[in-house]
Amino acid sequence: MAWLAIGLLLASSWSGSALSAHDGLHAKIAKVSQQIREEPSSAPLYLLRGDLHRRHKAWALAVSDLQRAESLQAPGVEVAYLRARLYADLKWTAAALEVLDRALEFHPEEHRLRWLRARQRKIAGKGLPALQDYDLLIARQASPPPDAFWERAQLASEMGLKQRALSGLEAGLARLGEVITLELSALALEEELGLWDAALQRIRRLAAKTPRKERWWLRQGQIHVQAGQPEAAREAFENGLQAVDQLPPKYRRTPAMIRLRQELLDAQESLTESAGG
Repeated sequence: MAWLAIGLLLASSWSGSALSAHDGLHAKIAKVSQQIREEPSSAPLYLLRGDLHRRHKAWALAVSDLQRAESLQAPGVEVAYLRARLYADLKWTAAALEVLDRALEFHPEEHRLRWLRARQRKIAGKGLPALQDYDLLIARQASPPPDAFWERAQLASEMGLKQRALSGLEAGLARLGEVITLELSALALEEELGLWDAALQRIRRLAAKTPRKERWWLRQGQIHVQAGQPEAAREAFENGLQAVDQLPPKYRRTPAMIRLRQELLDAQESLTESAGG
């Protein structure tokens, strides 16, 4: 569904920069290994190197370092978290959940564990328990991260609980203030639910806070079309064209603005064809 594409704002991709980061792990592992030679009984150093090995996908070395850290009396919650992340990376979802369930029995306020369990429960197809974890994760933090609200809404939407997803996003916006990923997700859900007035109000509110409104005019017109309001849609598309044409040449001639102008023209033409049909 359209609004889930917003997840691209939150995700990273494998690229040249990722390769550079991969190379950087070698140097970090070498540095920590030297520190371990100097402090062979340091549990935190084994935990650190174990996590670096995990990120480097050196699974056996990661397991070995976690076991060594555990034997040196490393904090159980740290070992559990890193072990669960390792299992999650390996896609051993059941094993990750077993570690997380056990750890959360003793550390119910550990947000990292609960967030990871929510994600693993989702992967395992345990939607309602995952939503419960997200609810607790959010409720027990004074300022939860926006991603927690977004992931909860995404899961609820996938489960067909769209109104619950929208309510959760509104709760996030009420607590955190304006967060664009949450606003756009809420807007997409309002469109899916046919809440045209609410969607238009949100667009007008967001557009009022930016000096560049041409894209918002396109979005507003598209919603008017869906709502069966062709005259209002035509007015919005015309406003969008005027906004583009009034831009300074260096902005108006960019590929993005040329594409946007064509989208507005195509939208106008589609309305005319519909009226003629």
